[in-house]
Amino acid sequence: MKRVLSLFFTVALFARVDAAEIGNFDYYILSMGWSPSICAEAGSKDCAGETGRGFVLRGFFPRFEEGMPSFCLSGAVGPTRESADAMADIMLSGDRAWWMWKKHGSCSGLEGDTYLRAARYAYESITQPWSLKELDKDVEVPLDSIRDTILMLNPELPPQGIAVTCERGRMTEIQICLDKDLNPRDCAAEIRASCRQERVAIAPLPQG
Repeated sequence: MKRVLSLFFTVALFARVDAAEIGNFDYYILSMGWSPSICAEAGSKDCAGETGRGFVLRGFFPRFEEGMPSFCLSGAVGPTRESADAMADIMLSGDRAWWMWKKHGSCSGLEGDTYLRAARYAYESITQPWSLKELDKDVEVPLDSIRDTILMLNPELPPQGIAVTCERGRMTEIQICLDKDLNPRDCAAEIRASCRQERVAIAPLPQG
């Protein structure tokens, strides 16, 4: 009985903490993953036949100035299957869109379909360097040159409002920081410093 009560109070505590976090965050991070890097990850079964999408929507994360809420116990209605599947053109699958809602969108204070529409709006508001899709081999470039290119194509972004992430020397994502009204804003220092390399490799798209 003691164990049952202990479990009950533990669950209740997390419910209270999560409820306080829902919609109570500071800004969003729009994460655009470079599909060759994402598809190189173990278990990326959604990449079968993936040939040429370049930057895909990897995440749309509510953030605190320090830290990030996730898996909130929200009473909001989740996205419909139709809405999630419709995100496959900018994500790798509808399943990923639904998981993004469950892990992060549940903390946004938005209904599921509204959250996915906001994520699409944010993604489509960024002009991407489509020239990278023409690469036919690995290219190593200065990290700052990637930031500078994004800023040149998107002059509304503040210089501190973008971060490039990397793993094992390869570019994996471009992250854009947006306020709750989806206007560009500065990223926290920890976000901007996520990749500490001066140069990164960019993998080419698979040839279909």
